[in-house]
Amino acid sequence: MIYSNNWLGIANRALVKTGNQQIESFTGGTDNVNYINTCLPGAVESVAGLFPWKSLTKRRALAPSSESPEFGYIFQYPLPENFARLNSVDTGDYEWVREGKYILTDCTYCNITYVRLPADPDEISPAIKELITLRLAYAIAQTTTSNTTLMNQLMNEFNAALILAETEESQGEEDIKTFTGWAENR
Repeated sequence: MIYSNNWLGIANRALVKTGNQQIESFTGGTDNVNYINTCLPGAVESVAGLFPWKSLTKRRALAPSSESPEFGYIFQYPLPENFARLNSVDTGDYEWVREGKYILTDCTYCNITYVRLPADPDEISPAIKELITLRLAYAIAQTTTSNTTLMNQLMNEFNAALILAETEESQGEEDIKTFTGWAENR
């Protein structure tokens, strides 16, 4: 995935956390631009794949591949290009298995819910942005310094932010689904 300049805020926060100079774009060939271009995709993929983030969850009816698996199943369904994590698979009563970037099954349909890679940081919550920033900063620190104190600090911040983000993602929905107060109080 190619990242647009919309990701500069996250990139620059990560650079500042590691004591590096900010960048103005993802082009230019400076060391910092190269660090970001190298490390940002992995940071986004890593964070997206950590948890079944509601804000990044998508439903998709998969189309079968024109090629069948070598053996064992009739159909293979390619996972979406923006796939990060599988949440659920619906193939009726048929067995299924994930192999690489495919779901294999004998079912004539395959519906999934999955965590997608965000194309734009405006699509994600502030908590997930912070996680990506910290994961990116950690990757930059590994590349640019041997400062284990900084790397440990970034990892500790990441772990604390992960707990907070998972908690935020898990709260509130049950209250909304079961709230009947307005109708009962008429």
